Amino acid sequence: MQSSLVDLLRSLQTEMGLTCCSSPHNIALVRNIARQVAVLERGRIVEFGNVEDVFANPQHTYTRSLIQNTPNFQLSGRLHPAGAGGAPVAPDGPDCCR
Repeated sequence: MQSSLVDLLRSLQTEMGLTCCSSPHNIALVRNIARQVAVLERGRIVEFGNVEDVFANPQHTYTRSLIQNTPNFQLSGRLHPAGAGGAPVAPDGPDCCR
């Protein structure tokens, strides 16, 4: 589901110049679909900037904490299609995950 949404948002951004405003709780997703990011702590913007700049050199302690506590993965263009259970397939994982 999430990979389909990412693909759709990327297509709309490219084809229509669409701008989206979203407040996901998944900072890894933000890194993969946004160009700019505003990090909020308790409803207050504590950091704002280009996604790559913010992730490469976070200035605020809350931003650093979010990044450090996020699983280390990046989407490489597309996620693998869902397997029979609906979860993305891990082609390099154990047999139970393919």
